[in-house]
Amino acid sequence: MSGGSALAPSTAHRLRDALGVPVVQGYGMTELSPLAHNQAPGDPVGRGAVGRALPGTESRIVDLDSREPVPAGATGEVQVRGPQVMAGYLHDDEPSRIDADGWFSTGDVGRLDADGVLYLVDRLDDVFKHDNELVSPAAVERVLAEDPRVAECVVADWPDAVHGSVVWAGVVLRAPAAPPGGPAHAVLDVLDSVAERANERLAPFERIRRLEAVDAVPAPPTASPPGARSGGGCTSAPPRRTPPDRSRPTEETTMVTFVNKLTVHGDQDEFRAVRARLTAYMAAQPGYIGHRSLRHAGDAAVHLEIAEWESAAAHRAAVTSEGFQQLVAGLKPLVTAEPGLYEDEDARVPEASGVR
Repeated sequence: MSGGSALAPSTAHRLRDALGVPVVQGYGMTELSPLAHNQAPGDPVGRGAVGRALPGTESRIVDLDSREPVPAGATGEVQVRGPQVMAGYLHDDEPSRIDADGWFSTGDVGRLDADGVLYLVDRLDDVFKHDNELVSPAAVERVLAEDPRVAECVVADWPDAVHGSVVWAGVVLRAPAAPPGGPAHAVLDVLDSVAERANERLAPFERIRRLEAVDAVPAPPTASPPGARSGGGCTSAPPRRTPPDRSRPTEETTMVTFVNKLTVHGDQDEFRAVRARLTAYMAAQPGYIGHRSLRHAGDAAVHLEIAEWESAAAHRAAVTSEGFQQLVAGLKPLVTAEPGLYEDEDARVPEASGVR
């Protein structure tokens, strides 16, 4: 029996083969005294599978917004009803998590298959919506972790005016992928490749829109906080899913965003190499805030290069420098560029008007 944290299917298979016994896990929490679901020998051992509800216990999945039950296979919050459900928290002033019909809202996100097997997806506090689709950071993290160049990773939501939220990811690169003191463009090349590899394996709404190299990912707490879940794929570690602080610029540092639409006519690999060197150069210039690259989903030749600067003047100084001009000379034979300037609507920088 395995509990307390998620057990990867590959680990379960290795344990079974080494010990010669079935390896199963369950799902529960203190509030469920402490078990609601359990696998039996021979049950599915897929990612997040924790078996069927215990005798006398019911479970269902409800929509996060409407709170109505959803059909088999759909994702939502896990609810449990049965004799093991607690009566409530002592001296708890919060709204009850047990409704009038006895259904306890677990705070975990999962799905039930047609046979009643529960699969856990993530913690409710961690999942977020991209348009109307539910994104599980844990699911994206699992895909990133399969890349041999990634030592550790963390995924969180990033506010987006169009989609509500998009996927942000931070990765700790293994030493061979990012040698200490190596050139900045080498790291950027690796990050581009890591994102591209992961996005090929992810659904459109799960794809990584911002990827950054980080020095470390905070470890989950070793002691379970009150209400922590156990088993089947949920680990209580909210601090590890907090993206870097990107507070809105103040009046003293007003951010402007420059967008270049590039249509590549030359060799794509050569384009990426030149772009990486150019991005590394710009990142070292005063006033630089950040950069990201997007490739058109329907036309691999079309790229958007989005750069954020503290001011239009800082950007102007960078693009008129000799170093930039030398680098961009190598880019011009490969692409057709359609540049444009976009302003932060809350900042409205007078000096940015008309700058291209």
